[in-house]
Amino acid sequence: MNCELCGKPAFEKTFVEIDGAVLLACDECSTLGSIVQEPRAESQKMRKAFIQKKPFLPSRELDEGLSLKADYGSAVRNKRQALGLTLEELAKKMFEKESVLQKIESQKLIPSEQLVAKLEKALQLSLRENSRE
Repeated sequence: MNCELCGKPAFEKTFVEIDGAVLLACDECSTLGSIVQEPRAESQKMRKAFIQKKPFLPSRELDEGLSLKADYGSAVRNKRQALGLTLEELAKKMFEKESVLQKIESQKLIPSEQLVAKLEKALQLSLRENSRE
């Protein structure tokens, strides 16, 4: 920072009151008025404790009594291919990302209940089965 009186570099931040104005002054100019605030050593900032939050994962449980078929990925892929749709076309039709559908077809992603309903509606197939058998 520079001294507001003479323009020289002010290495220590000394605030001086001159004629009612509070100015930043260098060591030489600080004698021209009354010192308002002494330079102080830079204090370390207190760091807040970092609390790692666990990401919220929606429940993957389907309706009571129903569960997702074991081969849901291949069922989705086979039905999509039977309808003559590409992944991109199906994604646009469902308003979902293409990468999400790729992960569902490869069974790397377990779809939520809402996504299962969208898939069933778009492809006209059932991805749920009774789990009480």
